[in-house]
Amino acid sequence: MPRYKCKSIAALDIVLGGLPAKMQVEADVGTGVSAKTVGELRRVTTWSENLVITTPQERHPESAVKISKARRRAQQCLEMAGTFRDREARATLSHMAQVWVRLADNYEDADGMVGQSKAAEEARPVVQQQLQIQPDD
Repeated sequence: MPRYKCKSIAALDIVLGGLPAKMQVEADVGTGVSAKTVGELRRVTTWSENLVITTPQERHPESAVKISKARRRAQQCLEMAGTFRDREARATLSHMAQVWVRLADNYEDADGMVGQSKAAEEARPVVQQQLQIQPDD
């Protein structure tokens, strides 16, 4: 299932493009997302950069879009690593967890700077407005 880390409402619209309005949305607790369907999600006016969206391969209304936080993904990687006997697989999942934690830390650092200074907000690179595709598990 494809994963996306949307940096803006425009990027979110691109990710949701083509998905049925009645498709369910499953948001983890603490994400701040209350939308229950893709149609409702299309109407949100603010979006946290720390959220990860997982979309189903098939565009059936009975499928679901999943929304989670980067730190939650890190924890899932570590939990999965503990279930593998293969050392290389465990190392890969541990590395993925570290990347998720870095993403979350970078977001929190940037989020704290926004309140401190308008210049900090303006200094954010344009690249952050683009959609980032996350690899499958």
